[in-house]
Amino acid sequence: MRKFYKRICLFIFIFCIIVAFVDYLSMREPFRSSLAYLTNSYDLITVNVGPDEIKPYINKVQTADNTTKLIIGDSVCHQMFNELQKYNSDISIVGSNAAITMTGQYILAEEYIKYHPDATDIYLIVLPDSLASTFNTTYGYQYAVMPFVETETLALLDNTTIEHMESVYGKFFMKPSVVNAIDKSGINRKLYLNFLKDHRNSYQPENRFQIAEQYIGKIYDLCASNHINLHLYAGPVSDAKTASVENMREEFKSTILYDYFPDYLENIHYYPDQQFRDSIHFGGDYANQECYNQKIAEMFFGQELGEILKFE
Repeated sequence: MRKFYKRICLFIFIFCIIVAFVDYLSMREPFRSSLAYLTNSYDLITVNVGPDEIKPYINKVQTADNTTKLIIGDSVCHQMFNELQKYNSDISIVGSNAAITMTGQYILAEEYIKYHPDATDIYLIVLPDSLASTFNTTYGYQYAVMPFVETETLALLDNTTIEHMESVYGKFFMKPSVVNAIDKSGINRKLYLNFLKDHRNSYQPENRFQIAEQYIGKIYDLCASNHINLHLYAGPVSDAKTASVENMREEFKSTILYDYFPDYLENIHYYPDQQFRDSIHFGGDYANQECYNQKIAEMFFGQELGEILKFE
């Protein structure tokens, strides 16, 4: 019996060594891609999601240049504005993704101000639903945590906020070495994301605008102390979302966001749902820069952003 237990222990030890070795290979080419393909996790390391998508934006705002204005926002802001960068050398256009939440937008704003002492304006362009983005178990880890851990900017957030993140993702999985291991390996990322989906719950704030209140408020204070104008605008909304926006109106009025930006919901431009591929992003014949430019001109007619943006 004793010999049997020794064999079991030896088997477990050898098995763990093999698993650790495979995991090591899964983070290094040429084995990384092959193992990801074999484990059906290839898309997790090849599709431009999470850190690969967001880190270039962090690097961009950290690059000292001659711009004095910053546009940040969600994926609709990205869809409509980012291609205009080549025509606007005095504006840094960094539309990203709602999944980074307003904590990520705050980090982008703070880093921009740090590296651009002559900044004059920051334009935050987000859909109403994006104001309610939280630390969820679908995209939150890849977007709100990983890119900011890897660029050592997550520490710009309050300790309480980081604790809320840890309550969802686990303190261990927010360590730089662990984040890096998950980022590099399709196997690791697939296992961890499936674990989140099956065993953890998204962070539920006290009200839907709690994170936005705190971090847009922090951007507002940061801008005020640096003599920078902060502008909050809504992106174009599908008319299928009209009822949803109306349902959040009273709650929005009870927040400091309303004190700072009372016209945010009033100035929303609605467009037919047929123009959207998913009731959020424009699709089909409407997904091109010519259409975006027309809508930008409509949305910001008579406003400063509409006057300074160049389209060619």
